[in-house]
Amino acid sequence: MSENVNRQLDDLQQRVANLKASVASAERETAEQVQARVEKAQADAKAAQDEVAATARQASDEASNSWTALKQDMKARVQALHDRVQARHRQLDAKMAENDAEWAEGDAEDAISFARWAIDNAGVAVLSAVKVRLRANAQAAGRS
Repeated sequence: MSENVNRQLDDLQQRVANLKASVASAERETAEQVQARVEKAQADAKAAQDEVAATARQASDEASNSWTALKQDMKARVQALHDRVQARHRQLDAKMAENDAEWAEGDAEDAISFARWAIDNAGVAVLSAVKVRLRANAQAAGRS
């Protein structure tokens, strides 16, 4: 498997560990501290999205088209989530706060499910790439 794929998988693993640690810490913080975490996470996600977008532009047309569709879908999901969060923050009712918490937890579960789906599909893509590389190497060796 290529070094790049291994680095990307290691990066994903580290990001999950960091997220778990951040959530554990946030549960012991004030609302202001958690808000600061949210703002930092949003900025980090935007920076990561920009970095991935730059990488995607370098991919082939087919991969770029697939990535663009996925990126647009995720951008729409993030915007919808952001819009719903902003609308909910304008309401101060205690019952709404409880509903917001349940809704946010549901969105977190959805995001985790989407991440699982993305990782599963990344796994299929990586294994397919390995298979194609092995076939190419075997064919090249047969010509030698």
